[in-house]
Amino acid sequence: MEEGLLIASGYVLGSMPWGYWLPLAAKRVDIRKHGSGNVGATNVARALGFKWGIAVALLDILKGLAAGLLGRYLVDDLIGVLAGTAALVGHWRPLFLGWAKGGKVVAVTGGVGLAVAPLA
Repeated sequence: MEEGLLIASGYVLGSMPWGYWLPLAAKRVDIRKHGSGNVGATNVARALGFKWGIAVALLDILKGLAAGLLGRYLVDDLIGVLAGTAALVGHWRPLFLGWAKGGKVVAVTGGVGLAVAPLA
C-alpha cells in the first residue's frame, strides 16, 4: 500500500510542469506556443532567457530528486527507483497538462540519479 502511494506521489511530483507554470506566472507566456512547444528548461531558456531556463531546470531536478529520495528513505532503494521512474513519466506526460506533451525528462533524470545513486 505504502509503496503504491509513493510511486503515485512520484508521478504527481513529476507532473508538475514548472516550465509551463513559471513563465505563465512570471511573464504571462504560454511556453507551449514558443520555440519547440516543449515545457522543458531548454525551451524556456531559448524563449525567455538563461535565468528562467536555469530556474526551471533546478525545479525539474528537485522534483526528480524528491521522488527518488521519498521512495528510497521511506521504503527502500527499489521503491526509490520506481518512484523516480514515475516522476519521469509524469514529466513526459503531465497530469496537470491533461497528459499532453511535457518535457524530455533530462533534468528530472538527473534528479532521480542524484537520489538513487548519489556517488555515481
